[in-house]
Amino acid sequence: MVAGQKSSVKQQLEKRGIQNKEIAEDLKVHPSLISQVVNFKKRSLRVQLYIALRLGKHYEELWGRAA
Repeated sequence: MVAGQKSSVKQQLEKRGIQNKEIAEDLKVHPSLISQVVNFKKRSLRVQLYIALRLGKHYEELWGRAA
């Protein structure tokens, strides 16, 4: 993970007005899972790929090497 990467994902979501609750509803998961993934406390390939898709980024740009 690159320095500042943790806040980068969160900042990019906020910049685009995308809320954790919205992602959680789309994926039918609890919002706390989204928060944990965005804050690099848990990994979920499904959530990470969806966030990358919503941000128009490649997985590696947000999360580092592919899982």
